Order: sequence, then structure tokens, then C-alpha cells
Amino acid sequence: MISEDIKSNIKNFFQKNQHIIEKVMILFFSVIVLKLGMSFHDKIVQPIIFNDEYGYWANSSFFLGIDWSSVTSRIPYYSYGYSLMLVLVRLLGDLLWLSSAELYQLAAFWNVCMLLATFWISMAVFKRYR
Repeated sequence: MISEDIKSNIKNFFQKNQHIIEKVMILFFSVIVLKLGMSFHDKIVQPIIFNDEYGYWANSSFFLGIDWSSVTSRIPYYSYGYSLMLVLVRLLGDLLWLSSAELYQLAAFWNVCMLLATFWISMAVFKRYR
């Protein structure tokens, strides 16, 4: 059995250092999200769900003035919100002379970064309204 004195010391420690513990926990879970998101990064080199992913890549091509009409003629319409982010990824890829596989990996990394940002925003909202 744990004595009441030890329980009290542990409780006081957590109360005094709550903000530090919260930051450590957020960092810990951020590393987990990043690790899980990047676990297959080296194996991702092309779209897997063709219509879905080609739709967004085709829209980003349109914004960059590249003709993908042969691809888009056989797939449904996709909105352009995510495609605007892919435009930034493609522009960065052009600056860095990335291959298509590296460009796709960069887009996957960007998705992991957005997932991580979503986690941080949700934690901030949770702390604000708990």
C-alpha cells in the first residue's frame, strides 16, 4: 500500500507541474502522429485510389496551366480546395527539381503536417473549453 504522504506528494507534483506535463504529453503524441504518418513514406510513390487522387492533382495542374484533360475526361469532378495546397507542393517541387515520386512523397508529408496541425489545434481548443 502507498502511504497517504506519498500520495499527497505525487498529487502536489502533478498539480505544480501540470503545464509542463501537458506540453510533454502533447510532444509525445505529436511524435506518435508524425511517426505513424511517416511510417510508409518511403513506399509511397504513386496514387493508390486513382480517381480520387488524380482529381485533385488534375485540378492543381489546371491552376499551373498544365493540360490533364485526358485524365479528367474519365473521372468525376473534384473540388479545388485541396488542389490549391497541391499547387504549393508542386511549385516547391519545381523549385527543388523533384521527380514525380518525390513530389507525391512531398504531398504525403504535407498531409502529415496538416494532420499534426489539426492535432495541435484540437488540443488548444480542448484546453480552452475544458
